[in-house]
Amino acid sequence: MRRTNLIFACLMIAPIILWLLTLIAMFFLGYVFNCKVNEGYVQTCKVFGIELGESIYTVGIFAAWGPLIFGPVVLGTGLLWAVVALIATIRKRFR
Repeated sequence: MRRTNLIFACLMIAPIILWLLTLIAMFFLGYVFNCKVNEGYVQTCKVFGIELGESIYTVGIFAAWGPLIFGPVVLGTGLLWAVVALIATIRKRFR
């Protein structure tokens, strides 16, 4: 059961961490390099002479829509985890 708990914990925490990392990357590039992120279209963003406008646009879209994508995944995983834990408890109790 320990391994199962670890797997479910990773499946619940990993999407949230990934979403938070995209938020941090977007805010960092926006603040430090003065890049503007717009959900409607790609804007230019030069970082050390490299154009990152398309990449930061993709990160911005992912940061904005991430909770709508990962929310059901995290909630479904949590629900499945609760069912598996309940079944394991019932099986252990009736042994």
